[in-house]
Amino acid sequence: MTRDLHRQRVYDAEEAAFGGTHLAERLSWPDVEATFHAVVHHAWWLAIGATQPVLRTARVDSLRSSADGREIRIAEGGRNALTIAHELAHHLVACTTAGAEPAHGPRFCAALIRLVQLVGGVPARRRLEAELARREVPVGPWWSSEPPGSVALAATLVHAAPERLRGAVALPAVPGRTSPDG
Repeated sequence: MTRDLHRQRVYDAEEAAFGGTHLAERLSWPDVEATFHAVVHHAWWLAIGATQPVLRTARVDSLRSSADGREIRIAEGGRNALTIAHELAHHLVACTTAGAEPAHGPRFCAALIRLVQLVGGVPARRRLEAELARREVPVGPWWSSEPPGSVALAATLVHAAPERLRGAVALPAVPGRTSPDG
């Protein structure tokens, strides 16, 4: 593993782009599951051939969410759509590299941009791209198809409060959802 030089810059770009927005809004565990499953069962995810990780809650004392190429663990403080996109980007990179790239390197940023678009829509992607560029975070080339431009999965949560569903269509329940206990 090489040194992760851009970690803090990526975090800062995410905060600048999405702090105080619906992508950073705390979700219930069922909404975390719904968002996660909406992504990993989405036609785009399936078309790029990514494996489907297992979703779990992180340990109660854990302050960080994580992904290792098999599992994604979401910490209590990371129960939001942005963290789900972030960890899924780590998963994509873990599944397509041999660990030679930094955790928040160019390949990760390329994946993150696409997952933010899938979860938050094209405007969210543009905000993140602008913030990464402003902080001079390198974004690598993308190695697969682009996500659809009109989808914003975070606005279509199954368990969303009515005011968050304005004009959105709720997704059907996904069979085989993971329980919070693992």
